[in-house]
Order: sequence, then structure tokens, then C-alpha cells
Amino acid sequence: MRPGRGGGGCPFIGGDASSKRTETVRFEINWKKSPDERLYRPVVGGTSGIGLATARRLRARGATVHIVGRSKQRLGEVAATDPGLIGHQADGSDSEAIAAVAAQIGTIDWLVVTLAGSEGVGPIADLDLGMLRNAFDAKFWGHITTVQAVVPHLAPADSITVSGCATDRAPAVAKK
Repeated sequence: MRPGRGGGGCPFIGGDASSKRTETVRFEINWKKSPDERLYRPVVGGTSGIGLATARRLRARGATVHIVGRSKQRLGEVAATDPGLIGHQADGSDSEAIAAVAAQIGTIDWLVVTLAGSEGVGPIADLDLGMLRNAFDAKFWGHITTVQAVVPHLAPADSITVSGCATDRAPAVAKK
């Protein structure tokens, strides 16, 4: 698996990764449990993009996958296309809501956090620094809040994966 060459331009979706590490990503899919054991894996931010692709892949591999998202509409859309995914409405920055979802799930084998936002799109020279700070704070603190809320529900030997992607493209070159 090459960094940045998975489906959708992010390495999380392509290939079966297993404890592989590159300078830009570490993604693990450890199927250490027997097929008879239930695998409970919530994907917070699981209603679109990397989160939804990860949830689908985990479900295809036999895990019981819970997706968590802010939008009731988006959760409904995913329920229609992916009835095997169990949806929960909660915001990753709301510790009490995430803790309630985790308590409802029970013991969690692997937490996947893929929170995203739509701010910060465009040429970097044109982006407002205040807006970028707000976007960073929302994503960073959302990840921390989610992890802290779920930790009491994690199985002792299992894991947390926090993802984030940035995309880029070569700057346009003026034709002569």
C-alpha cells in the first residue's frame, strides 16, 4: 500500500494493510479474534468519506460496526444503502453523547475516529487563518473528546485509530 494511493486519494481505503508503516500513515487491521467472537467497532465520523469506507470494510470482514454521525439525514441515507451498519446520532465534540453511545454498544474492540469538516478548502494562500484555527480546534478537540469518552468502554488489549487526511494538488502553472 502506497501513501495517498488508496481509494478516494487516502491510504485508509485501499489494500489490506497489516501493521504497515510509512512516513505518512499507519493503519492496522488486526483480526486477532476468532470468527466466533463478536467484534464491536464504532466508527465516529462514519457516515461519509474515509469513515464510511472504513465502516463498510470492517463490516465486510465480519465486525459489528456502529457508525456515529451528527446528521440524522445522513444516518438515514447510510441506513438505506448499508443496513448492516448500526447508526447513532452524536457529535464527536459532545462528550456525554459519545459516552452514551459507547455505553449502549458495550465493550469496544477498536475505536475508529474519522471526524472531518468542510472548512479549509481552497488555495492555502487564500485561506483565512481565523477560520483555519476554528476548524483545527473543532477537529482536534473533537478527536480528543471522543477518545476520552470511549476509553472506559474499550477492551483492555484493543485499540484506537484516529485518522485525518489532507489532500493537495500541484499548483496551476501558467501556460506561455
